[in-house]
Amino acid sequence: LCHDNPYTYLGVMEYIRWLRDRQDGIGYDGFRYDAVKYYDSWIVQSIQEWQKCFGVVEYWDGDKGAIKGYFDYVRWSCSAFDFPLFYALREMCNNPSYDMRRLWGSGLNTDVPMHSVSFCDNHDTDRSQPIVTDKLLAYAYILTHEGVPCIFWKDYYNYGLALPNSANGIDKLCQIHRDYAGGETKLLYCDDRLYIAQRNGYQTQKGLLAVINTDPSSWRGVWVQTQWPNTPLTCAAWWGHDQHKPFDQRTDGGGWVPLYAAPRGYAVYVP
Repeated sequence: LCHDNPYTYLGVMEYIRWLRDRQDGIGYDGFRYDAVKYYDSWIVQSIQEWQKCFGVVEYWDGDKGAIKGYFDYVRWSCSAFDFPLFYALREMCNNPSYDMRRLWGSGLNTDVPMHSVSFCDNHDTDRSQPIVTDKLLAYAYILTHEGVPCIFWKDYYNYGLALPNSANGIDKLCQIHRDYAGGETKLLYCDDRLYIAQRNGYQTQKGLLAVINTDPSSWRGVWVQTQWPNTPLTCAAWWGHDQHKPFDQRTDGGGWVPLYAAPRGYAVYVP
């Protein structure tokens, strides 16, 4: 479409109004903008600044700087699918030699978290370059960290990763995200195999501790200093190549506590 043509532009904007209208239209909450590299950015900015709704662009690029450059063009009026983070998570899951010290800061979610829509696969990547190994590690990351996480429907319905009525899948991680994953994220520990981060909490969401272990054969853990002194910590969600539940813990007077996760597994502790 030639959005520069006034008749086309007005027709598109009337359609946008109808899509958003809850009285005589459909009443959508926001928009996904497909393949935005291939049309002028001003039309996205125009729609977003008019409607002031949630919008996410598919700017398919692994370069954070390129995506943030697009945000400059649209005056930061929308979010973007976090492709840089996706590529890091895919390496973490698929590559047994991945160094976990590369994970922190890999995505938009650590730079501009309010503009990051994180994901573990979508209808395009599923066909060409999917995460094929231990994908729940990636979901444990996006559902405990900042950004707006996006669940791929095939992972939930076709590939058996929902695991409802258990502590071991997407369903439980979604509950954790809703009830606990508030506030800023702080990296507490990281080495080549073990990663531990804290969500500080916000209002009714009390925060959490996320542990990811990519060691293929051994439980891994370490003492970390949390923000919660003398506090019981419940391991509310876990998964790994060893299905035993990690022990619940209690912090000491300085907030220090040992946290563990199973081989190729994760554990999410909540206060």
